[in-house]
Amino acid sequence: MAMKLAFSTLACPEWSWKDIYPMAHDLGYAGIEIRGL
Repeated sequence: MAMKLAFSTLACPEWSWKDIYPMAHDLGYAGIEIRGL
């Protein structure tokens, strides 16, 4: 089974969900890890 990568929101805490989802999707990530500082 291949490892799937997730887009982490740790580096972009000020992005809205409307920014995060399309970016992760366009870059081909399989999931989103929601994190904050």
